[in-house]
Amino acid sequence: MNLHDKNRSKPENNPFTYFERYEMIRLAMLEFGVPREQFEIVPFPINTPELIFQYAPRDAVYYMSICDDWGEDKYRTLTGLGVQVEVLWNRPTEEKGTTATEVRHLIIDGKRWDHLVPKSVYRYITEHHLDERILQIAKEAGKTK
Repeated sequence: MNLHDKNRSKPENNPFTYFERYEMIRLAMLEFGVPREQFEIVPFPINTPELIFQYAPRDAVYYMSICDDWGEDKYRTLTGLGVQVEVLWNRPTEEKGTTATEVRHLIIDGKRWDHLVPKSVYRYITEHHLDERILQIAKEAGKTK
């Protein structure tokens, strides 16, 4: 396990299933005009790197960005596997932009968050009551007011 991912698998930090994340990414890509035949979405088990090549080819180029220690850990994991990694950008954490953590906190605090995600993702989350799941998980974890 990587050094900086200790809490990433906790429900309050990762409240969505693979399929829900798949749907949100698919919908966002289509919303932004990327034709469906030009992209594929596959599982990428970075926490269990020995499984990565069951989903992605060893000879692919792996593109990533680095904005924090977790990004550095992922980079070391991938280069340690001997794959070609291209870093699109390496920015300080304060330049990371909107994060899922920020959006979840806004949902928990009852504040507006729709402007931070693609319209299709907002619709998916609210129509499937995933925002309510985030609130329930936060309550169970003692993270609500």
